Amino acid sequence: MVPQATFDDDPVLQSISVDARDTLFVSDYNDGVFAIPKDSEQPMAVGPPGPTGSSVRSGGADGAANVYAAYGWESGVVAKLSPDGRTADLPFDALTGPEMVVNNRGAVVVVDYIDGETPRYQFYDPTSQTVTVLSIPGVQDGISLYLDDNDAIYGIDALAGRVVKIVQTDATPVTVTAIDLDDPHAITVDRDGAVYIAGLAGGEPAISVYTPGAVEAIHLPTEGLNKPADIAVDSIGSVYVIDELPAENGEIVQYRIVKMTR
Repeated sequence: MVPQATFDDDPVLQSISVDARDTLFVSDYNDGVFAIPKDSEQPMAVGPPGPTGSSVRSGGADGAANVYAAYGWESGVVAKLSPDGRTADLPFDALTGPEMVVNNRGAVVVVDYIDGETPRYQFYDPTSQTVTVLSIPGVQDGISLYLDDNDAIYGIDALAGRVVKIVQTDATPVTVTAIDLDDPHAITVDRDGAVYIAGLAGGEPAISVYTPGAVEAIHLPTEGLNKPADIAVDSIGSVYVIDELPAENGEIVQYRIVKMTR
């Protein structure tokens, strides 16, 4: 387990994802979306720009190298930056505190908080360029989602101790696997369909991997981690974790990216 990536300032890292080229995309609450190319430790600011004074809550990229970012609390937007420099806001309705995930074809799922507390889920289809409001019962807010390349949505039903999957925008969630973390924070899925859950188990950092058909989870070594906040995995199985470090002596909470191997 080794530290990965060095930022110029103390970042407030919100989300991490990996695109089809194994480039990492990391959102920093204060400074925007950064790309970290494969085999590099140098983050590069990649946009897209948001409203003046707004903060970034999450970001990512699709398979065509378009970069996306969810901005703001009140009057939030999801912005898209094309490789040719064109920018556009996706047609989501009146977002409040949006967070997002994107897949390789450019489909986007957004969760926002319509009254400051109640989560609302919306799906953007890049083919029709339309937005559908989703019902995802049981999935808790404040926990990341994952969107695969078939537009299936994976979420964590922490109260029931399970991962659920929605295969259509109007479908009932189905159970993918039970989970053994009592305080899950993040989810991702690799190209073989294995589900990765990061969070806490009994107050200690934990990362569990649930492979298709397996009876028991694989538990990755977490020595040196403090509080896993988000997780991503690349095409060769390298695992990247946003780790939230403890605040000491009144200092602000610090974050880092840690690279692990399964």
